[in-house]
Amino acid sequence: MWDSGDMYLLIGGDSEIGSATYRHLRRSGHAVQATTRRRNAVSPDRPFFDILHSLDEWQLPRDSDAVCVFLAVARLRDCAADPVGSANVNITQTLRLLDRLIAEGVYTLFLSSNQVFDGDTPNVPADHPFRPLSEYGRQKIQAEAAILERMAKGAPLGILRISKALSPDYQLFQDWIEALLSGEPFQAFDDMTFAPVPIGLAVRAVTALLEDKKPGVFQLSGPRDVTYAEVGRHFAKELGVSPDLIQPVSAYSAGMPEGSTPQNTTLDSTLLRERYGVTVPDVWETLVPVLETGKSRFAHRHLPGAKLIKMGDLSKVAEGVYYSRYPLPLVNAEVIEFLKQVASTSPLRRARFCAHPSPDAEQHDMLIVSHRDTYVTPHRHLSNSETFVVLEGIVDIILFDESGGVEKTVKMGTPDSGLPFFYRMPPRQFHSLAIKSDLLVFLENTRGPFDLDDREHASWAPDYNDQENGKAFIDTILRDAGKF
Repeated sequence: MWDSGDMYLLIGGDSEIGSATYRHLRRSGHAVQATTRRRNAVSPDRPFFDILHSLDEWQLPRDSDAVCVFLAVARLRDCAADPVGSANVNITQTLRLLDRLIAEGVYTLFLSSNQVFDGDTPNVPADHPFRPLSEYGRQKIQAEAAILERMAKGAPLGILRISKALSPDYQLFQDWIEALLSGEPFQAFDDMTFAPVPIGLAVRAVTALLEDKKPGVFQLSGPRDVTYAEVGRHFAKELGVSPDLIQPVSAYSAGMPEGSTPQNTTLDSTLLRERYGVTVPDVWETLVPVLETGKSRFAHRHLPGAKLIKMGDLSKVAEGVYYSRYPLPLVNAEVIEFLKQVASTSPLRRARFCAHPSPDAEQHDMLIVSHRDTYVTPHRHLSNSETFVVLEGIVDIILFDESGGVEKTVKMGTPDSGLPFFYRMPPRQFHSLAIKSDLLVFLENTRGPFDLDDREHASWAPDYNDQENGKAFIDTILRDAGKF
């Protein structure tokens, strides 16, 4: 239990999105507890809680500022197989828990689902009439209806409906990628759709609502639906294998329960986008980290460890960003020359080779080339440090205080230049680069997985997309510091 300060409590911290939210809040420096039903996982910030057996004696931890309830029986098949038992968790005990939290006056966010709707309408608005097709959806409606009644009486409650939060290591898709790369067929539902949300964005939405403590009904989904069979064919195309390996089947032929195949799962997410800037990318972009994770895992199991990287081994995952599928990549000057060409012609004026297997990797190791026209927005990492090694070129490192004042500038170069060539940047230090040579080649290392929310752009500097004003801003700073 935390001794002082506001704390977020996550009830149901063993769930995928609950555990991801817990990790994010800890990395961001928040006080947080996440409950667990696993006795071997109990710790001071992972208290034991079982809603079926612990609720009567349970006490809200001291200093709890906001609560999110992730806990639920969420599998459609489990709810259909045991409607009474699942309803006891999803309705009866959940409402008892919420009433305890309301009595304490603490803001509570309840996670719900697109399953409260029938799927006939795409991008369904939050106030659309309920019409569930599944037992799970019917249970969520009963819980939501009771919550809305309490909200109407002033209870500090919020509802967040999410279509499907997708992590890079989603096991079903990892199994598919393994099968495709091994030339093995598999079945995929051609009548079940989904509109995935990257789990990091789902976490960002939860965090924003907990911080804002905003009552109301919020929704989050991808912008469009695709079937699972379409995902399989997309993976096949991206991997360069035959789409005939995907065998389309009906979800009901596999024993899926009633309500498993709504035509649409998209939700009107305008409110979250406009209020908190949470914008979900297209489904194929959302699936990039999933695909890269699968390729990396396959490589670790089946490909030779050490491999000299050639141009044909590079996989472009975003503008100027390249990965390889080899677990032990060896890099020579050929890759550097390739990155220089990309950096010289790319609108971003930079390019990087990521030696780590995927954005979800625990350690990120990058070989980066940046053009002197690159504007590096003053920024800081909230919880991660980073190391930086100059391989070619000259650069000024600029350190800022909280309000944008220059604390120090340091000129860096290669080891044989006589200048410093290595630094370790601590967390929460605002910094930027001003490249003085035509190109700068450097190594950068930091802890993963990739979390956009861990990077804070300085509010007092031009936006990272505003290259012209950004460069002028940095030039002015160096001129005032006598370094121009």
